[in-house]
Amino acid sequence: MMNEIYFDAAATQRPYKDIIDTFTDISLKYYANPSALHSLGLEAERAIRASAENIGKLLGVSREELYFTSGGTESNNMAISGIAKARARTHKHVITQLSEHPSVIQSFKKLESEGFDITWLAPDENGIISPDQILQNLREDTSLVSIMHVNNETGSINDIEKIGMAVKQASSAYLFSDGVQGFSKIPVSLKYIDAYSFSGHKIGCVKGIGGLYLSESLRIIPLIAGGGQQNNKRSGTENTAGVAALSKASEKTFSNMAENHSHVLSIKNKLAELENKLPDVHINAGGGNSSPYILNMSFLGIRSEVLLHALAEDGIFVSAGSACSAGKKDKERNILHTMGYDKNIYESAVRFSFSEENTVEEAERCSDIIVDKVNFLRKYTRR
Repeated sequence: MMNEIYFDAAATQRPYKDIIDTFTDISLKYYANPSALHSLGLEAERAIRASAENIGKLLGVSREELYFTSGGTESNNMAISGIAKARARTHKHVITQLSEHPSVIQSFKKLESEGFDITWLAPDENGIISPDQILQNLREDTSLVSIMHVNNETGSINDIEKIGMAVKQASSAYLFSDGVQGFSKIPVSLKYIDAYSFSGHKIGCVKGIGGLYLSESLRIIPLIAGGGQQNNKRSGTENTAGVAALSKASEKTFSNMAENHSHVLSIKNKLAELENKLPDVHINAGGGNSSPYILNMSFLGIRSEVLLHALAEDGIFVSAGSACSAGKKDKERNILHTMGYDKNIYESAVRFSFSEENTVEEAERCSDIIVDKVNFLRKYTRR
């Protein structure tokens, strides 16, 4: 489509050409199974180790603490299930928040069905969980606290470093953070964090590759049974080309983090001006610390899916929420509902999410089209 504007990078980012080239080249060069004992297998293993070394330096951790998965969902499941079940005999209490990604929520629902006691915390109107909320709910049998770094629908940023410090000082619980929307975009120290997940296709890499940092002190019950690859924590033949591509994409985005941050913030701010161009527009979770990569806005009186399709007609692609929960109408699963917003807000919410490839000019064009679409829809759509 000519002149399309893609503002749905939080769902998946268009891959960089050089990353695709890396994936293709490594696929052809290091095609052997990394577990094979011959020289070709050893070469593939060395390629994975070099990539892990590179990502480890970027995160400030050792390569032995990094594990590669099929993506963010698997990483989240692996961390939550693995940590909780490893301590289940003496610690069956876990803490999380209601506004987590579906892969986290459903992991905890599964634990709950297996007899774990779950404390579900509600974030404030800005989508934030405070260290005090965690401290007030810690128990002697708490094994795991799971608080996401950056919310995938609102961009709310939790101070997971402070939360991690508080957890460490007050208990023996481990802290896991879903870092999929924060990795290489928002600075973070993993000093007080025991597990942190990330995903390739959110940063311009190929789909089907993700990662998980697990502190060397952690013992987990593996999610996948098999040949015992990756230190017996994640079985299955390693995706050599995917790991190499993830390493290159990580290096690319980490090295340009500050510049990218400033660039996408200018795009977000331009779109946020819609609050002054139209009546009954609400920026959701806009009063707290939030990612420049995500903007959540409600255009009251218009259902989000109606506006989404109207914009798509003009080549503008946005989201009505997480792509992983699209089509689900249960308000209890609605992120904005968990933050205390009413039905008028969350049923008319649209998520704009950006990459460094987007431009301010795209934001200006998008803004002009939204003004026309909203005025038209409000005039002719029955409420």
